[in-house]
Amino acid sequence: MKMNKLTSAVLVSASVLALVSCESDDDKDTATATQGCGNVSVASLLDTKLDGKDVCRLSGQISEDTTLSSSYVWALSGPVFVGNDNKVSEGTKDTVLTIEAGTTVVAIEGPDALVIQRDGQIEAEGTASSPIVFTHWDDLAEGTNFVEGKGKWGGLVINGYGISNQGTNVAGEGFSGYYGGDNNEDNSGTLKYVVVKYSGYKFGNTNEFNGIAFQGVGSGTTVDYIQAHMSSDDGVEFFGGAVNAKHIVLTGNDDDSLDATHGFQGKLQYVFIKQDDSANRGLEINSEESDSGMPSETSMPQTNLMIANMTVLANGTGGDTDAVKYRGRAQGTLLNTYIHSTVKSDCLEAGNTHVVGNTDGDEADIAAISTSAVVVSSCTSNLTKGNVVAADVVEGTDMNTSWTGNEVTVSGVTAVDASATDSFFDTTNYIGAMDSTDWTTGWTVGL
Repeated sequence: MKMNKLTSAVLVSASVLALVSCESDDDKDTATATQGCGNVSVASLLDTKLDGKDVCRLSGQISEDTTLSSSYVWALSGPVFVGNDNKVSEGTKDTVLTIEAGTTVVAIEGPDALVIQRDGQIEAEGTASSPIVFTHWDDLAEGTNFVEGKGKWGGLVINGYGISNQGTNVAGEGFSGYYGGDNNEDNSGTLKYVVVKYSGYKFGNTNEFNGIAFQGVGSGTTVDYIQAHMSSDDGVEFFGGAVNAKHIVLTGNDDDSLDATHGFQGKLQYVFIKQDDSANRGLEINSEESDSGMPSETSMPQTNLMIANMTVLANGTGGDTDAVKYRGRAQGTLLNTYIHSTVKSDCLEAGNTHVVGNTDGDEADIAAISTSAVVVSSCTSNLTKGNVVAADVVEGTDMNTSWTGNEVTVSGVTAVDASATDSFFDTTNYIGAMDSTDWTTGWTVGL
């Protein structure tokens, strides 16, 4: 995550719509009106097929309830916005975008993205055998000749009225509109069995998309079985809000696989992270805005992220030296978690962030992590560092650790009942993201 934000002045609608891409390929340019395309008002039928299906181009703003049928491939042209971001009454959404199971949405060029605005809602419910996939045009057009790459297009952004410690009308990253409000129970819809691939387009060094950005998304939203694969920035990032999620797969993402900031209050269970060489941290959890120094006064609420049943394989040699880091006054709870890295200096760290105005030069350990049944393994310097409850952390070694597929077993470690900590969590009796039942089978990529 890049912490510098654009000012609201550059996020006016005219600026956003000016980013609509200009394609050079004739098959992407030639379109009829809304003939076909399920009568979707902002769609036009292209004179080509992908994956044996007609292709419908989406552009501009979706301002009426709309369904994307799996009978078509849907091509994003520029940033496509769902909803009017014009709050009518508490708890209402003016536009619902429904995406059928088995639907593929492709991006034509780099700035293309799907943005659900605060008054919009997405209902994207795939299945294990028919997931909903967001990817780049070339992934389908080139077939087996396609060369995987990061940052080929924008990503999926969901904005909500959840609470952010940055205010109630916060400018999102990547020209993605505004988020924030006073309702951490806001409902932005459903994501289930959704895969986002090759995203993270960069507008500049400090402004880029993620795989999936949850910006002020509330706990009324359902998120279960999602994957971000090969994003050039973070895999998923939570900016404020309080959305909860289960079954998260983050593979091959640059920067941080999982990022949270701005007072995020959510809970996550069953998180599987597998990085490649170019990655930064497995987790970066912040509360304040600044990376290099924080204000002397605390922005409220402080981030408080609870995670149960997580596996982190922090293989990245890029960027910082921590596999998992909480900083900037962020608080956290880790339960039944396995963290491994042979390239990072520190497995699990909390704290060590300088406070602006602190003239003695000392850093302040003001982030903190509470742990139960956490295993850290192979980091070259410190298994834990800073404000970590190290009494509940076990060292994993070749002697006490074994793998069966994506299941890790550490002898001598007893899992805790996460549901006793919070009712959102299921009761499990194992460490890591899964046991012998591999819930990633059939719908994910890159594993």
